Amino acid sequence: MRRGGVLFLLLIIGLIAFSFYRGYLTLSSQQQPTNNNTEIKLIVDQNKAKADVQHAGEEVRKATEKIDLKPGD
Repeated sequence: MRRGGVLFLLLIIGLIAFSFYRGYLTLSSQQQPTNNNTEIKLIVDQNKAKADVQHAGEEVRKATEKIDLKPGD
């Protein structure tokens, strides 16, 4: 059970790292001068993620069209 939890945690960390790498997630910070606090924002670019999913779908479709499933040819 413990090994599965560690594997799940590593999978989640990898997914988050991949999201930052591809530009789906962005962190920004801003110092607030009035109360000396730091504001941190997590920005999600949904349009970029949707475009990548559509592109991947097109690539899979192209690859499956090239596969010949007729036996004996």
